[in-house]
Amino acid sequence: MTNPFLTGLYYVLKAIVVVTLRIFYPQAAAVNRHLFKHKGPVIVIFNHPNTLLDALLTAVAIKGQTFFLANYSLFKNPVAAWLLNRLYCIPIQRYQDTAGRPLQNEDSFARADAHLAAGGRLLIAPEGASLPGRRVRPFKTGAARIALSAESKAGFQLGLVFLPVGLTYERPHRFGGSVVIHAGDPVPVRPFAVAHAVDPMQAVRDLTDALEQQMKQLVVHTEDEAEDKLLHQVEILLQNERPLPLRESYWRSRQVSDGFRQVQSDQPEAWELFSRDVRAYFGRLNALGLQDRDIVAKSFRDFWLLLPALWLALPVFVFGWAANALPFHLPGLISDRLKVVPEYKATWKYVTGLVFFPLWYTVLFQMLKIPLPAVACWAVVLAAPIAGWAAWLYFKKALYVWQRFRAWRRFRRHSELKQEWRELRKAIMEQIPVGKWAFNTPS
Repeated sequence: MTNPFLTGLYYVLKAIVVVTLRIFYPQAAAVNRHLFKHKGPVIVIFNHPNTLLDALLTAVAIKGQTFFLANYSLFKNPVAAWLLNRLYCIPIQRYQDTAGRPLQNEDSFARADAHLAAGGRLLIAPEGASLPGRRVRPFKTGAARIALSAESKAGFQLGLVFLPVGLTYERPHRFGGSVVIHAGDPVPVRPFAVAHAVDPMQAVRDLTDALEQQMKQLVVHTEDEAEDKLLHQVEILLQNERPLPLRESYWRSRQVSDGFRQVQSDQPEAWELFSRDVRAYFGRLNALGLQDRDIVAKSFRDFWLLLPALWLALPVFVFGWAANALPFHLPGLISDRLKVVPEYKATWKYVTGLVFFPLWYTVLFQMLKIPLPAVACWAVVLAAPIAGWAAWLYFKKALYVWQRFRAWRRFRRHSELKQEWRELRKAIMEQIPVGKWAFNTPS
């Protein structure tokens, strides 16, 4: 029987996560949004480069309540285990959780079977571990085993499907980044019934391989860190040459990534030359303190026009920074001190921010009560989040102006340099494996 209190708590927490994730990743786009409304038993799978935030972003996109398969290590604390078991989490052991002892997931698999048999939703990360980078790691077989177990117990009449969801981040570990959430076509489990009757383990492997291949079609997939960095640099070139909204930029990156595969296979020498030229171009830019957009710019008048606006808005920045600097910067300082691994940084900042900001605003209110009336205290505290957001936008714009000023000063002294840089940039653009940066966006 559904617990009304836990159901209400789930949707309250979901609303908080929706709002706060929108703040943390202000640029977000969904592809195939209609697929998130799938009815009936479904296992939602997602790629896993960004720890907890991957699960949260996927869960809030799915309509209705979702159960989570979570790492067993999170349940070792009795209090956490009690809470997580009541907040729709099912523990799954991994070999790193048992110190080499045999896995004991029978009870968890039974809970998952019962949940799916009742028409529920289950959220699983088949990669098994969270590792940074824009690439899909080999899938573990657990998700396929759960699906085939649930269907076989129902005589393959359950109608269970997988809903693959790909997550592609830009600067995933930093506040203010972007994310594209791409839902793929549902993968039914029933077609694997015959294979499961003949050889259950082979059916598990076949289903796992099919899911992994589909996931690679839902993200920007690179082969390694070097290719990921190269693609990021090409994305900067393309976006400065022809700016596109987030969704269209994602499709363009997919096309460029596919072009990389083709060039590496067919023209390895051309690929090496192209890679070397891009690395050299950005290396020289960084050494001179320049940005690619400075090379593209026809003039530098825009930063002169922005200076008066920055001076006028300076009081807003000062107030916003003063009212939010401590809870904004403290999580990052602590993570650096604790040497938090990269893939956990975004989760650390997000979770600690949920604690630090309300706590700080409470302290701020109490501090202001000493010299100010209550109405003024409330006005300051309520204005603080808005001013903080404005301060962040101000900082981005001020940084832009400073970078533009440096470029203007350098090119003013050496006017011939800009033309040389443009010729070098043009030669690189002609090598990018995507014809005139045109593409057809899938419907």
